[in-house]
Amino acid sequence: MAAAEMYDYMAVATPDKDVTLTLEGQAGVAPERAHKNDVIHTGVDGSESRIDFSGGVFIWFLAVPYNNLKAANSGTLMDTYFNSATGNGCIYTFKLQYSDGHTYVVRHAAPWERKWHGNLYSNTCLFRVMGKITDA
Repeated sequence: MAAAEMYDYMAVATPDKDVTLTLEGQAGVAPERAHKNDVIHTGVDGSESRIDFSGGVFIWFLAVPYNNLKAANSGTLMDTYFNSATGNGCIYTFKLQYSDGHTYVVRHAAPWERKWHGNLYSNTCLFRVMGKITDA
């Protein structure tokens, strides 16, 4: 089977803001999570009733460890959340250059949280992937 990646299952999207967060070439793992907005109800007799609310479209998320970002990108990450002109919390979408070499349109998918552990901050930023930017 040919290798496939998140990019292969995305529709093209246009970001609300022209801001780019870069994750290419940075250490660490950014777990990808996908699901369809579907529900399966199982009856007492073992039968199933299946409902697909997504129309076949997958919903993708990326969990990015904050302490794996370079200093400049950490500032961009904070700016995309706290600056009302860029991300404005979870409101606006922006570009994310991901470690797979592709650029995606994302928005923050959860409230900002950062914890101090010993001598570093630990945090995982959750992004909802809205679509992709077509490769040049």
